[in-house]
Amino acid sequence: MKRLCYIIGTRPEVIRSAGIFRAFEQHAEVRVDLVNTGQHFDPEMMSLLMDEVGLPHAARTIVTQVSHPGRRFATMINALIGTLEEQDYDGVVVYGDTDSALAGALAAVKMRIPVVHVEAGCRSGDLRMQEELNRRLIDHASALQLAVSENCLAHLQRESAPGVAVLTGDPQYDVFLQSRPATADTLDKAEGFVTMHRAENVDDPVFLRQMIGCLGEYGEQEDVMFVWAVHPRTASFFANETPSEFVRVVSPLPYGDTLEHLGRSTVCVTDSGGLQKEAFWLQVPCVTMRESTEWTETVEAGANVLCSRPSDLVDAIAHVVAARRTARWAPDPYGGPGSAERVASAIVHWLSDGARVLLGEPSVRGV
Repeated sequence: MKRLCYIIGTRPEVIRSAGIFRAFEQHAEVRVDLVNTGQHFDPEMMSLLMDEVGLPHAARTIVTQVSHPGRRFATMINALIGTLEEQDYDGVVVYGDTDSALAGALAAVKMRIPVVHVEAGCRSGDLRMQEELNRRLIDHASALQLAVSENCLAHLQRESAPGVAVLTGDPQYDVFLQSRPATADTLDKAEGFVTMHRAENVDDPVFLRQMIGCLGEYGEQEDVMFVWAVHPRTASFFANETPSEFVRVVSPLPYGDTLEHLGRSTVCVTDSGGLQKEAFWLQVPCVTMRESTEWTETVEAGANVLCSRPSDLVDAIAHVVAARRTARWAPDPYGGPGSAERVASAIVHWLSDGARVLLGEPSVRGV
């Protein structure tokens, strides 16, 4: 039996990995051990969410409640090396672009264990973003790169990333299908949905106050109530701030509730990567509060617009809402249903071919 160490640490990794773990249940020839770095340690962000989406509880959880990001990262690597030393793993699987994913990849490389990167090849082109640095480093340390779109696969090929690249589609979609509400509630008042969590945005109180003001301005113009699901990073700010009457602040939501609010919204305003795709799948226009995005397919489809300054937010919302009728909502550029099984099958096939000898072979397209 082959054995994998699958490393998570954040809320997005929990949501996106649930379908992959269900798919692995059909492959008895592989044992998968889940390890949680503890990067997100709030119960509402992790433990309750794992129960909701059906992800098994981790075989090991690392305590990394260190405030300094560099020291927290070093703590994760050190602890993960200790975990990997205890078992003879055939591969280490990481997902996305988090510090947990990079720590897992680096720990595995130092232990000479092949790395599998799910969601490989994503690029925003903005090297000021920690996530962009993380995903590039992970890709070039990985023996197997699982791309969620044609664009992602093309990025890997242009960079001559080592290892084997496989186009699988996005396994997040299978979890989305399972969790989305069957019908949207009828509301007395139109609703918008807001999430913000990136340090360059939420660590700036001026930015947040401007956001509240602009959301309130649009809400008053169009009679829209914005529901802002507050990340723990911004909880202290809102504890001392009175939002607009058109902005309602709520605690972090279960995944199903997030999709319910999003699905009945006229617009989504976010800096999250995953929510951009979920808005696209629900055909909800999206404003991404960033200068760039890795999910360029949604922008090319006219379903998502980039906005880096709150002063431009009212116009950006009006533009993307007006463009809803002409946006290209189909076909899905991220592979549609069955992507989680394609990920699991690609990993099993790679293991059966002798994973350790594949690093350095040319990239190839698709299964």
